[in-house]
Amino acid sequence: MARVLRAARRRIASATRMRRPGRSADETDGIRVVAILEARGWVAEGRVLGRQRASALDCVADVSHLTLVLRGCTDESGGQPVVDGAKDFVAVRGLGSLARALGALSLAKAVIIYEPSFFGSLLAPVAVLLRRRLVCVVVGDPMAALAEDVIPGLRGKAIRTVVTAAMTWALKRASVVRYVTSSYLQTRYPSPDYVRQFAITDGISRRGRAVLTPTAGRRLKVLTVGSLDRPYKGVADLIVALEATSEVTGVEIELRVAGSGRLADDLLETSGAGIEVVALGQLDETELTDAYLDADLFVLASWAEGMPRALIEAMSVGLPCVATSVGGVPEVLPSHAIARPRNTPELVAVLSVFVADLDFRRREGARNWGVAHDLLQSARSEEKAFAAEVVK
Repeated sequence: MARVLRAARRRIASATRMRRPGRSADETDGIRVVAILEARGWVAEGRVLGRQRASALDCVADVSHLTLVLRGCTDESGGQPVVDGAKDFVAVRGLGSLARALGALSLAKAVIIYEPSFFGSLLAPVAVLLRRRLVCVVVGDPMAALAEDVIPGLRGKAIRTVVTAAMTWALKRASVVRYVTSSYLQTRYPSPDYVRQFAITDGISRRGRAVLTPTAGRRLKVLTVGSLDRPYKGVADLIVALEATSEVTGVEIELRVAGSGRLADDLLETSGAGIEVVALGQLDETELTDAYLDADLFVLASWAEGMPRALIEAMSVGLPCVATSVGGVPEVLPSHAIARPRNTPELVAVLSVFVADLDFRRREGARNWGVAHDLLQSARSEEKAFAAEVVK
């Protein structure tokens, strides 16, 4: 192990770093932090891009030399900066490339692990053995996200058991824990009282406000956002529910799906009476902002979530929103905007009210904007304290 760490240290030290303009070497290299994410990433034009943002780490990049450990992949369209100001990128493509991740850990003062995470399960014990400051960012519920209907059989049971146990182990040994919910994930996966804890919603404040207009003579534009790699985002359920909603209300509906993944072709070929499904594909940050601003209604029919980032983003531009009662959703949406997951009649009943009443949608959009504004203001006030605890 010592030999592997020494070799990896030399490789990391000699690697070309991506420096932020205007920052000196002394400022960026003084404190090194490694962040381990389960997401895919690649480098383009000197930036680490991926399908998902990790804006919770922007504040950490401001006060440290931040290295991201991601699943390496080839360049893809529609990428966005994973973290503003990240200096290095370690692409993990197998056990062999884990040596580079180990080398980065050996140079770091603190190690941040997004949970639940397969890589986190492997590298958290290493961080503890190296006596690095361990920070956990809890963004999801592994027992729900990896449930039987997502990964069936003995394989699924084994993965759920291992990932949940590893996450629980890490939370007990972390110096700092950040949750994206105010109570849901804290109750399901508590950390010890002596650990410094934060509850900060990980969302983006977007420019502009959605303008809701009458639907007479045109289709109602419904937007959903999420990865199509796994069925738990509930896009198939949403299509069925919208078909029934169109029949009940007499309103033609256009479902716009932002996201990509292996299930995309099967899901997005579906169009029924009164509904058309439009595949937007993977969008970059500007394109996604435009999609929110151009929608009439945002719907998330997930089977499992922590605090859905896309929901907070939709709320922050004043969109009316409907979602399933998973994770932290009941913390931000009222009961009349929520349906139980995989309950089509209940979802249709909720959707029908939103689809049929423009004034109701406008009131809901204004309410959502206020809630999201308060959440994001609170997050900004806590970010500096979180970053200071990471590099303490």
